[in-house]
Amino acid sequence: MSEKTTVSDLMVKGAFRSLIESETADEFCRAMALNVFQPLGVLATYLARLDSDNRISMLGSFGYSQQRVTNTGRPSIWEPMAITDTIRSGKVTIFESWDLYVDRYPDKAHLASPGEAFLCLPLRFRGSVAGGFGVTFDRALTGVNLDLGLWETLALAGEVFFAYRWSQEMERNPIPLSDYGEDVKFAFGSLSTREKDVLAFVAQGMTNAQIARKLSYSESTIKQDTIHIFKLLGVSSRDEAAKAWEFLRRSQN
Repeated sequence: MSEKTTVSDLMVKGAFRSLIESETADEFCRAMALNVFQPLGVLATYLARLDSDNRISMLGSFGYSQQRVTNTGRPSIWEPMAITDTIRSGKVTIFESWDLYVDRYPDKAHLASPGEAFLCLPLRFRGSVAGGFGVTFDRALTGVNLDLGLWETLALAGEVFFAYRWSQEMERNPIPLSDYGEDVKFAFGSLSTREKDVLAFVAQGMTNAQIARKLSYSESTIKQDTIHIFKLLGVSSRDEAAKAWEFLRRSQN
């Protein structure tokens, strides 16, 4: 068995060990760094999710200081950076050296250091790209590091983690209320009077059927209203919509 095959086998085994042992995104990132990528000179790992408003939220990380991770904020998938390119394309993104990374993202040079290399894997949930897993290395990538079949196999571990831990992680790490900010205020101003009423009733915990009876509209009309409201506010659940409404209510006081 070649050295390349041996390393690949160990990495795949380590990935699924990480999957089994991890309960949170931070634990998964830590386990992937220590069980999988350590022989290749890993500096950091991070796990990101794609939100309903086409922005990225960091679910967890290992190796980066918290400040370095939070400095990325909630970038739109249209903002050029390695993880956004991966999520947009649904393909593995590799920068074998720091020079290649800086050539692609000159305004992101402050997020990296000379000598580093980068890998991002797309993660799918229910058939669609739902996020990404990123790795920063302390050396250039060569040989086994560029085995795309290996990276795609490792991505499966992240996808299974998503599938089993997705709802729990969303409950542990919802989008902070402060992240809504001016975007939600602007979006709220674009809602019709009826949609604002619907949002208020959603925040009270009412179902679409109950709201329809309350406002004397069909349930299908209220359903379409809620879809439009969620899209404009960038939320993906009634709980998040309620939090956005609470933020708006507080900001008006």
